[in-house]
Amino acid sequence: MTLVLLAFVVRLFQVQAVDASAYAAKADRNRYVGQVLEAERGGITDRHGVALATTEDAYDITADPTMFAPDKLKITDGPEQAAVLLAPILGQDQDELVEKLRPENKALRYVKLASRQTPQTWKQIKDLKAALAKKAGADKSAANALAGVFSVPTSKRVYPNNELAAGILGWVNAAGEGGGGIELQLDKRLAGENGKIRYAQSGGRLVPTAGSTETPAVPGDDVELTIDRDIQWAAQNAIGKQVEESRADRGYVIVQDTRTGEVLAMANAPGFDPNDLTEADPRTLGNAAVQDAFEPGSTAKVLSMAAVLEENAATPAPTSSCPTGCTAATGCSRTTSTTRPGI
Repeated sequence: MTLVLLAFVVRLFQVQAVDASAYAAKADRNRYVGQVLEAERGGITDRHGVALATTEDAYDITADPTMFAPDKLKITDGPEQAAVLLAPILGQDQDELVEKLRPENKALRYVKLASRQTPQTWKQIKDLKAALAKKAGADKSAANALAGVFSVPTSKRVYPNNELAAGILGWVNAAGEGGGGIELQLDKRLAGENGKIRYAQSGGRLVPTAGSTETPAVPGDDVELTIDRDIQWAAQNAIGKQVEESRADRGYVIVQDTRTGEVLAMANAPGFDPNDLTEADPRTLGNAAVQDAFEPGSTAKVLSMAAVLEENAATPAPTSSCPTGCTAATGCSRTTSTTRPGI
């Protein structure tokens, strides 16, 4: 008996004195968790402050697969029951949700079920989760199949005017980074700087008395364009109709203030909706008005002829003629039309 007690004393001395710092560090690693605080992305407006791109609150819907195990829920079909409830809310396939909730790695504690869902979607899940918890509390045979479902606050980029000025604005990808247009060109300015928080947790819940450290996020800057939303709408509507009527592959129009050089509208057709790129044609995900390569020669001829007619340097009536055997390729320039000097 004495030897047993002596062994316990030696072990306690080792744990509390000799290896105390090592055990404390290990406990902190398991006890403290870190989380990124996403910076709010700056907005994009037209010249009058009308919103063209904004950021709204959203939630990533997550789950802890270990909480769906039979020994936790006391039922064998926890993932299936949860999938039946979540599929219509998240708009996802039940079988795919079951695979996420019952992964091959049985020790996996985190899976993402859906990204950037609206606050209304999370409230619907949260209310349903609370109702199931209340039922399980009153009836011990009932199980809360959503007990292991959680949310992580995030944000979602929203374009309130849908396709309007999409070629200029671009879009934000799944990682929250600019993927095209102004969103990409000014990504660092719009994105801001993420913060971080580190806190003690127990069972996935914050321990208020254990203290925490936080580095606040720095919001991104807002950007005001020279675009006028109303002029942009008119230009986009006009070019869209023209492309459709002429059965053209695409078209674009630029409206500019000649006094200042400011671009008031830059419209492309066909366009895309940056709110939902899954329906977009990859060939339209750009700004053809500034990206297309074209031969300016013919355009210059039209401008030159318009100037000649405007200055009355010539009229549409005279015609040019070449003698037999003379072609434009040989450099023939004899003409019957007359022009005034200096034009």
